[in-house]
Amino acid sequence: MQNFAEKAFPGSKPVIKVFGSLMTGLAQVTSDMDMAVTGLTIGDRSMMIDDVHSLAAQMEQWDLLTDFKAIDTASIPVIKA
Repeated sequence: MQNFAEKAFPGSKPVIKVFGSLMTGLAQVTSDMDMAVTGLTIGDRSMMIDDVHSLAAQMEQWDLLTDFKAIDTASIPVIKA
């Protein structure tokens, strides 16, 4: 995931932080992945939405994911995987 974030945000130093069931060891095979990207400069909502779509475009290459989508209408744009 770190590699995808670095490609999506060239010139930045993104840091992936994992939380939720993956960290507690309670994840199931069908569980989602709770991750946050920190270390980015966010100018405004429009830029944040562009960043989410940039990361989603990189994540399309990840064979581990069977289903995901960028949700840019949420209060804080997210990628559901």
